[in-house]
Amino acid sequence: MDSSFSKWLKYSHEYITAASAYLVFCRKLSAEQAEQAGVCGSWTTRQLTAHITGWEKEVITQYVKISQGLKTSIRYQIDEFNRQSVEARSQQTWEQTIQELAQAQNELQSMVNKVGNDDIVKTKRYLQWIKILAEHYQHHLDQVITFWGDKR
Repeated sequence: MDSSFSKWLKYSHEYITAASAYLVFCRKLSAEQAEQAGVCGSWTTRQLTAHITGWEKEVITQYVKISQGLKTSIRYQIDEFNRQSVEARSQQTWEQTIQELAQAQNELQSMVNKVGNDDIVKTKRYLQWIKILAEHYQHHLDQVITFWGDKR
């Protein structure tokens, strides 16, 4: 087994664990709580979740391109991407926001389960994206846990 595949297994496990924990935690919040500002800067939990969904869907798009052998080198304007992700979901209810994230997680986790050693050996891009997403989820999971603490 390639050492990159060992890293893949590590980061894909971290992604699935943190993504699941984020969703479980957020499902315990009411719609009113989800609209309370300050979770991540001035963002509400709903806005933070919309932001995460935007990146989840971007990774899905990138994984499809990688699987098709297409180029995936992109320079992101991170703040603009984040703003657009939140804005695109600004009219959703809390339940709709959570549901969209759950659907994206299911889709990506299905893709992750199909990536094998040969895929990782062929391109490190799978590994790069899952590492970023795992770290991203853990960062935001820590934020919601810290913010909500005993408030729930």
